[in-house]
Amino acid sequence: MKKSIVSLSAGSLSGFLLCAVAMGQGNLRAFSPSGLTTSSAESIERGASWIQQAKLTASDGQPNDQFGFSSASSGDTVVVGMAYGNRSEVYLFVKPANGWGDMTETAKLTPSDGPISNFGYSVAVSGDTVIVGAPGADGVYVYVKPPGGWSDVTETAKLTASGSNGYAVAISGSTVVSGSAFNSGQDYLFVKPPGGWKTTSNPTTTLTTPDFGNYVCGTCVSVSGDTVAVGAPGNFIGEGTVYVFAKPKTGWPQDMNPTATLIASDAALYDELGFSVSVNRNTVVAGAPYHARVGTIYVFEKPISGWVNMTQTAELTANSGSATGTAVGLSANGKIIMAGSPFANVHANQAQGATYAFAKSLNGWKTTRKFDAKLTASDGASNDQFGASAGISGTTTVVGAPYAAVNGNSAQGAAYIFVK
Repeated sequence: MKKSIVSLSAGSLSGFLLCAVAMGQGNLRAFSPSGLTTSSAESIERGASWIQQAKLTASDGQPNDQFGFSSASSGDTVVVGMAYGNRSEVYLFVKPANGWGDMTETAKLTPSDGPISNFGYSVAVSGDTVIVGAPGADGVYVYVKPPGGWSDVTETAKLTASGSNGYAVAISGSTVVSGSAFNSGQDYLFVKPPGGWKTTSNPTTTLTTPDFGNYVCGTCVSVSGDTVAVGAPGNFIGEGTVYVFAKPKTGWPQDMNPTATLIASDAALYDELGFSVSVNRNTVVAGAPYHARVGTIYVFEKPISGWVNMTQTAELTANSGSATGTAVGLSANGKIIMAGSPFANVHANQAQGATYAFAKSLNGWKTTRKFDAKLTASDGASNDQFGASAGISGTTTVVGAPYAAVNGNSAQGAAYIFVK
């Protein structure tokens, strides 16, 4: 599953309270008020419990859809995409009034000019706006929530630019970033016009990065306010780099080179630093899923003087993981990092997958091999690859398991919601 995965974005989800009963320092079993087991999570460092509240699936799911290949959340909205689905559909879920529970989609988002190959390869959401990457159309589709609420809709606008556009997408307010993967180090930034999103083939800014190896990224673009992070996992024979773009005081220019370059001090060939990235406030988090065989998360914190070329502030590793950092997410307050580890073994289940939570200490981010919690699916099985997509918003995380079997359909895929 190398070179797969995407997208996660920010938001804040909440759910009804569940009670967790700890069994020593190992597995936690969570119970709803009715006493039904709903999830399991392994808490290692601080005894924190993450409760599985929902399993999300597609109402029309088919074998090999790989639903959960991409996922994103914001507020009470979750968006889930498929890697190679044949129907050009992205699925949107809205939290019910009585809280999250197992459910199928609230609405389907489709392209008006479909079918489009790889529609939903990447997804992002911010407030009432959903972004869907579609490399097959060399573009990004924008969906704005209708006045009457979410229902099955086609796009509000389509944003295009040359060069495999849409392999990774990110949105923050009125700013959209699209990763182009094979376009010689060019990614694109679009700013919403005063009158709202309109179809265009003219990006606001072309973000140019030194590119020394065309690797398909995972979640390799992220934006928060006036800061953009772009991963280049193929650079330097796969050591990988991350580039930061900080909006100039004069506004986004037509073309822009990086403000700063972020690298790992212990980089090795084929680590693929930047396969996934997440930026929030003054922190950039980047996954290197093949570092030291198990994968490593690198944390970079902006110096007081502003972003400069630098190595990491801290390294986060889970010894029980495998390809940890395939997906990463950073909470809005910058205190929790989620790291997908889709090839992690869970008991006897090979590549069932896990997602690790790391918590910022009172003294800031420090290099550690101790994680705060290990999240796994309550019904997980071998080769589900839970953690292929993963992100956090508030105290809620959404995790994709694109190879999970659903109702006998192999690799139909599912996504799971956990709340702390």
